Amino acid sequence: MDADDAAGGDTRTPRDRLEQVLVDHDVSRFYPASYGRAIWNAVLGLRPTAMVEFGVHRGYSAIVAALAMEEIGLGHLKAYDWWEDGRREGFDEERIALDHFARYGVGHRITLREMDFYQWIGSAETCDLLYFDIDNDGDKIEAMFAGLRPQIDRGLTVLFEGGNEERDRHESMVGRTPIRAAQELTGYRIIVDDFPSLSIISRDHGASMEGPCGRGLA
Repeated sequence: MDADDAAGGDTRTPRDRLEQVLVDHDVSRFYPASYGRAIWNAVLGLRPTAMVEFGVHRGYSAIVAALAMEEIGLGHLKAYDWWEDGRREGFDEERIALDHFARYGVGHRITLREMDFYQWIGSAETCDLLYFDIDNDGDKIEAMFAGLRPQIDRGLTVLFEGGNEERDRHESMVGRTPIRAAQELTGYRIIVDDFPSLSIISRDHGASMEGPCGRGLA
C-alpha cells in the first residue's frame, strides 16, 4: 500500500513537524526524543536515496526518516512490517501507521508493505540505509548482519533498536540471546544510550555519524 498524501498539503517545515512528532506519544510511544533525533541526523548526514525499514509499528521512525528526506529534498523509504501480532490483538497497526503518515504529511516519501524479514533477507534489495526494529535479539541481529554483509562492505549503514545492557536486561529478553552477544561479529556501536538504545553498523563503524550528520539538529 502506498501512503500517497499530497506533498504540498502540509505547510509546516520538516523541522517543525519533527519537533511535534518527538512529543506525540500516540506515535513515538516509549521511544525517547534522542532516538528520533539520531535517526533524523543519520538521514541528513548519509543522504540516502533508498532506505529500507523493518519494524514500522506506529510509524515513528519512518516519519522521522521521511521528514529528514523532506529537509534534504531527496530519498524514499520502503517500510516493511509483519502485522500478525496486531491482528491477533484485534487492531490494525498498518492503518494506524498510514494515519500517522498522513498526520505528518510524509506519505509520499514512504511505500508501506507487508513483508517477513526472513523472506526478504534471502534476496535483499539494495539500499543505502537500513533501520531494523523487529523485537530484536542477538540472533536476529546476527542474521541481519550475515545477510547484508556484502552490502555493508560496500557502504550500507544499518541502524537498529537495542544494543545496550539495559535493553538486554528487559523482561522481553528472558530466554533469548542478548543483543550484545552480536557485538563482536558486527562491530556495532551504540549511538543513543537512552532506553531502548539505538546502535549503528557500518563499514567505518559509525564514523559517518560524527561528521555532518551530527550537525543536522542539536
